[in-house]
Amino acid sequence: MNASDWVVVDANVVAKMFVEEALTPNARLLFTGQALTAAPDFIAVEVANVFRKKVRSGELTESEALSALEQIGSLVRLHAVHTLTPTAFSISVTHNRSFYDSIYVALALREACTLVTADERLINALRPHYPSTFVWLGDLPSS
Repeated sequence: MNASDWVVVDANVVAKMFVEEALTPNARLLFTGQALTAAPDFIAVEVANVFRKKVRSGELTESEALSALEQIGSLVRLHAVHTLTPTAFSISVTHNRSFYDSIYVALALREACTLVTADERLINALRPHYPSTFVWLGDLPSS
């Protein structure tokens, strides 16, 4: 990957493509713009968990959620988690962050590109340690 062309996106950003909420316009513009997006291959599992909650709360139908899940592979280039495990584990232990979140950070570091996230706790905890790696979704254009 050429770092200037790619961004890593987390499950929060992908979910916003399909559920109308704060920062949804930013996510939609990111995916329809010039950026090429990448994510660890387990992102569908995390997005499915978000969608399960949205179905239970009535924000999505089961049919809408299933349709959206089928589209994830066309939205992002998937990277095997097993190649990121050692680095992600070190990030997780060093910064006391979840291993899941650390996988996204490890991918962005390995590919020398930015990680776009809508997870405030993640960005607040790790941006000071990796300032050139993190981008808050809300800092991206929404129109």
